[in-house]
Amino acid sequence: AQVEIAVCDLSGARITTVYAGTDAAGRHARTWCGRDAAGGLVPPGHYLCRIEVDTQADRLVRIRPVSVAY
Repeated sequence: AQVEIAVCDLSGARITTVYAGTDAAGRHARTWCGRDAAGGLVPPGHYLCRIEVDTQADRLVRIRPVSVAY
C-alpha cells in the first residue's frame, strides 16, 4: 500500500514528510527526529502526525497528536 506520514502544525500546515513510500501488510515503525523540512529543529510544542494509507479498497487517514520537548 502507498503510505505517507507527515508532521503538521496545529493549523494543519505541513512541517515535514517523515515517510512516503510503499509498505507491505503488517506493522512498521517510523521515527521523526524533531526537524522541519529544511533541517531545523522545530520549537517545543504540540504537533499533529498525519498518516495516510492508500489501499486497493480504501484510503485511510489518521491524525494523532505529537508533543516535542527539549
